[in-house]
Amino acid sequence: MSDASPERDTRFQYEIIKDLSASIRRLADSMSEMQRTQVTMLERLAALEANKVGESVAALAVELKTLDDRVDTLFRDKDRRDGAIGLIGGIRSWWPALIGIASLFSALWLAGRSAGLIPAPPATLPPPVAIERRAATPTEGP
Repeated sequence: MSDASPERDTRFQYEIIKDLSASIRRLADSMSEMQRTQVTMLERLAALEANKVGESVAALAVELKTLDDRVDTLFRDKDRRDGAIGLIGGIRSWWPALIGIASLFSALWLAGRSAGLIPAPPATLPPPVAIERRAATPTEGP
């Protein structure tokens, strides 16, 4: 017959179950460690992505500020150009009236001068400081 006794079978099964239990425990510990490592890696990855997003947002903010300044400069130039063109257009449309007003003032000034209402400017202006003239006399020597 066989040498296997029920005690021996039970002991053998117990050892197998004990080894399986230890293997499962090691596997569970290994999986737990792997999960902790994975969580740590995911946290580090999220932190890295957050830093990159912050850097990207900062870079975009600087670029947006630069572009905003450029748009402001372009609009200022456009406003200046439009103002100059508007002034020239206004002078063109008001040119006849301006010539008429200047002619009227010239005619009134000439009429006032001829009537004696506006005095003539002096022909020569007096010097601001009186100039002293010395007589040319020979100097006597010692």
